[in-house]
Amino acid sequence: MTRETLPAITKRLDHLVSQIVRVRDRYCVTCHQPVLFNGDGLPITLTCSHFIRRGHQAVRWHLSNCNCQCSGCNQYHDHNEKPYRLYMVAKYGKHVVSELGGASFRTKAFTRPDLLDLEVELRSELEDLLAKNEFKE
Repeated sequence: MTRETLPAITKRLDHLVSQIVRVRDRYCVTCHQPVLFNGDGLPITLTCSHFIRRGHQAVRWHLSNCNCQCSGCNQYHDHNEKPYRLYMVAKYGKHVVSELGGASFRTKAFTRPDLLDLEVELRSELEDLLAKNEFKE
Protein backbone atom coordinates (compact mmCIF):
# COMPACT_ATOMS: atom_id res chain seq x y z
CA MET A 1 0.00 0.00 0.00
CA THR A 2 1.36 3.41 -0.99
CA ARG A 3 1.36 6.09 1.68
CA GLU A 4 -0.29 9.32 0.74
CA THR A 5 2.17 12.13 0.10
CA LEU A 6 2.39 15.16 2.38
CA PRO A 7 1.69 17.49 -0.59
CA ALA A 8 -1.57 15.60 -1.24
CA ILE A 9 -2.64 16.01 2.40
CA THR A 10 -1.57 19.68 2.32
CA LYS A 11 -3.71 20.27 -0.77
CA ARG A 12 -6.76 18.75 0.96
CA LEU A 13 -6.18 20.90 4.05
CA ASP A 14 -5.92 24.04 1.91
CA HIS A 15 -9.20 23.12 0.19
CA LEU A 16 -10.95 22.45 3.52
CA VAL A 17 -9.81 25.76 5.00
CA SER A 18 -10.92 27.57 1.86
CA GLN A 19 -14.39 26.06 2.10
CA ILE A 20 -14.63 26.77 5.84
CA VAL A 21 -13.76 30.46 5.58
CA ARG A 22 -16.06 31.08 2.60
CA VAL A 23 -19.00 29.37 4.33
CA ARG A 24 -18.18 31.11 7.62
CA ASP A 25 -17.66 34.63 6.24
CA ARG A 26 -20.18 34.53 3.35
CA TYR A 27 -18.79 37.71 1.80
CA CYS A 28 -15.50 39.43 0.98
CA VAL A 29 -14.36 40.86 4.30
CA THR A 30 -13.03 44.02 2.66
CA CYS A 31 -15.51 44.94 -0.13
CA HIS A 32 -18.51 42.82 1.02
CA GLN A 33 -19.09 41.03 -2.30
CA PRO A 34 -21.22 37.96 -1.40
CA VAL A 35 -20.15 34.35 -1.84
CA LEU A 36 -22.32 32.28 -4.18
CA PHE A 37 -23.18 28.75 -3.05
CA ASN A 38 -24.14 25.59 -4.92
CA GLY A 39 -27.18 23.44 -4.09
CA ASP A 40 -25.19 21.55 -1.44
CA GLY A 41 -24.38 24.77 0.41
CA LEU A 42 -20.74 24.73 -0.69
CA PRO A 43 -19.08 27.96 -1.85
CA ILE A 44 -18.38 28.36 -5.56
CA THR A 45 -17.02 31.92 -5.65
CA LEU A 46 -14.45 34.11 -3.89
CA THR A 47 -11.19 32.97 -2.31
CA CYS A 48 -9.55 32.12 0.97
CA SER A 49 -7.14 34.94 1.78
CA HIS A 50 -4.31 34.51 4.26
CA PHE A 51 -3.52 37.63 6.28
CA ILE A 52 -0.06 36.18 6.93
CA ARG A 53 1.06 34.44 3.73
CA ARG A 54 0.40 30.71 3.68
CA GLY A 55 4.09 29.98 3.20
CA HIS A 56 4.36 30.49 6.97
CA GLN A 57 3.40 26.95 7.99
CA ALA A 58 2.73 27.78 11.64
CA VAL A 59 -0.33 29.88 10.68
CA ARG A 60 -1.21 28.43 7.26
CA TRP A 61 -4.38 26.68 8.48
CA HIS A 62 -5.10 28.93 11.48
CA LEU A 63 -8.70 29.99 10.90
CA SER A 64 -8.12 33.48 12.34
CA ASN A 65 -5.44 33.99 9.69
CA CYS A 66 -7.77 32.95 6.87
CA ASN A 67 -10.67 35.04 5.67
CA CYS A 68 -12.87 35.32 2.59
CA GLN A 69 -11.89 37.84 -0.05
CA CYS A 70 -12.74 38.39 -3.69
CA SER A 71 -9.76 37.94 -5.99
CA GLY A 72 -9.47 41.71 -6.52
CA CYS A 73 -9.21 42.48 -2.80
CA ASN A 74 -6.88 39.51 -2.29
CA GLN A 75 -4.50 40.85 -4.96
CA TYR A 76 -4.84 44.40 -3.62
CA HIS A 77 -3.90 43.11 -0.16
CA ASP A 78 -0.49 42.14 -1.57
CA HIS A 79 0.20 45.82 -2.30
CA ASN A 80 -1.78 47.54 0.47
CA GLU A 81 -2.57 45.57 3.59
CA LYS A 82 -4.30 48.46 5.41
CA PRO A 83 -7.97 47.56 4.59
CA TYR A 84 -7.37 43.91 5.51
CA ARG A 85 -5.47 44.85 8.68
CA LEU A 86 -8.33 47.15 9.75
CA TYR A 87 -10.74 44.24 9.29
CA MET A 88 -8.49 41.88 11.23
CA VAL A 89 -8.11 44.25 14.17
CA ALA A 90 -11.86 44.97 14.25
CA LYS A 91 -12.80 41.28 14.12
CA TYR A 92 -10.07 39.61 16.18
CA GLY A 93 -8.38 42.45 18.07
CA LYS A 94 -4.82 43.77 18.03
CA HIS A 95 -3.67 41.01 20.35
CA VAL A 96 -4.66 38.22 17.93
CA VAL A 97 -3.16 40.05 14.95
CA SER A 98 0.10 40.41 16.93
CA GLU A 99 0.01 36.74 17.94
CA LEU A 100 -0.42 35.69 14.31
CA GLY A 101 2.51 37.88 13.31
CA GLY A 102 4.69 36.40 16.05
CA ALA A 103 3.64 32.84 15.30
CA SER A 104 4.46 33.30 11.63
CA PHE A 105 8.15 33.57 12.51
CA ARG A 106 8.18 30.24 14.33
CA THR A 107 9.25 27.17 12.44
CA LYS A 108 6.53 24.54 12.37
CA ALA A 109 7.19 21.12 10.90
CA PHE A 110 3.95 19.16 10.68
CA THR A 111 4.14 15.39 10.85
CA ARG A 112 1.82 13.15 8.85
CA PRO A 113 -0.23 12.37 12.02
CA ASP A 114 -0.43 16.12 12.80
CA LEU A 115 -1.82 16.84 9.35
CA LEU A 116 -4.28 13.95 9.45
CA ASP A 117 -5.52 15.01 12.90
CA LEU A 118 -5.94 18.57 11.63
CA GLU A 119 -7.90 17.25 8.65
CA VAL A 120 -10.34 15.49 11.00
CA GLU A 121 -10.80 18.73 12.99
CA LEU A 122 -11.32 20.82 9.88
CA ARG A 123 -13.81 18.35 8.36
CA SER A 124 -15.81 18.50 11.58
CA GLU A 125 -15.70 22.31 11.52
CA LEU A 126 -16.94 22.36 7.92
CA GLU A 127 -19.75 19.88 8.67
CA ASP A 128 -20.89 22.03 11.61
CA LEU A 129 -20.89 25.16 9.47
CA LEU A 130 -22.78 23.46 6.64
CA ALA A 131 -25.40 22.21 9.10
CA LYS A 132 -25.99 25.85 10.15
CA ASN A 133 -25.70 27.30 6.63
CA GLU A 134 -28.97 29.09 5.90
CA PHE A 135 -28.09 29.26 2.17
CA LYS A 136 -28.26 25.50 1.79
CA GLU A 137 -31.21 24.39 -0.34
